[in-house]
Amino acid sequence: MTDLTPMQLIWGIDYLDAGFTSKPTVISRYALKHKLVTNGEYNFIDILCSYKHTSDNPFPKQDTLADDMGVSTRQIRKYISSLEEKGLLEVEYIYKNDKRVTAAYDFKGLLDACMHYYRQEHMAKDIENGVKKVRKTSKKKKSLVEPVVPVVQEPQVPVGAEPQVPLGQEPQVPVIIDNSNKQLNKQFKIDSKPLSHEVDINQLSLPMPLKKFLYENREKGKELNFDLYELEEFYNTSDYIKPNEHSENLETLNRFEFTKLIKYLYTNEIKVEKSLQALLKTYVIIRLSFKKENASSEAAINESEGKIVDFTYNPFTDK
Repeated sequence: MTDLTPMQLIWGIDYLDAGFTSKPTVISRYALKHKLVTNGEYNFIDILCSYKHTSDNPFPKQDTLADDMGVSTRQIRKYISSLEEKGLLEVEYIYKNDKRVTAAYDFKGLLDACMHYYRQEHMAKDIENGVKKVRKTSKKKKSLVEPVVPVVQEPQVPVGAEPQVPLGQEPQVPVIIDNSNKQLNKQFKIDSKPLSHEVDINQLSLPMPLKKFLYENREKGKELNFDLYELEEFYNTSDYIKPNEHSENLETLNRFEFTKLIKYLYTNEIKVEKSLQALLKTYVIIRLSFKKENASSEAAINESEGKIVDFTYNPFTDK
């Protein structure tokens, strides 16, 4: 008799003829519970997992996914775009003869988010169990004879009349101007600037991939004097930033281009000397100038379709 696999023992051989799906339990238990994904996006991830058979990322075609889910390819693209924006899915496009044929999907972002809630939940349980254990071990038998505590009388303080303070003009206190405080205040202002990194980054009104990058590089941000409040204000108020605009717009940067710009500044350790908003405006203008110069090039067109292209003299292209 052939040895059965654990999966065959659990479900039976007949039900596994068409294959089976394996995925981490944290996705099933935390993705919907904590509203990381919608029901439709969860079903999309579930179907996607059925095509992961090795350590490589699954790469089914969008038409295949649409057929498995009973939806249109347009709906599949909406699921992909939404999960990308949340930072839960990364897409790597696959080309053959300079033509995009399919894409590989990496949902490590979703796994990391689910693991965060898993650790948080189990840490709370460990703390609760630890408190119960301490309470249990701290219970001791009461002594039959209570120890005698000697009573010490407090010293008697003689009560007398309070001294009379003559009423008069208040003494004049000379005012001493200490200029050293100016330097102290200046130093405090500089040192307190990076404290914006102590806020809950997830509450900032920024794209999810950018928030994930800022969270993973908190220490680097402090070293570069990046004030996240200024960053958030520039992203939401600058006329140069249009989050949902197509990348072909030569007058503005969309959310993906802006995220790429911030990664460039961190990678090249561009330090903020005075104002982060002034620094961002300078580099955004440089980036827009580059877009206009390369708008008609074939390389720029390929990049807009998702293909990684190395532009000559382009400091913003990922290496």
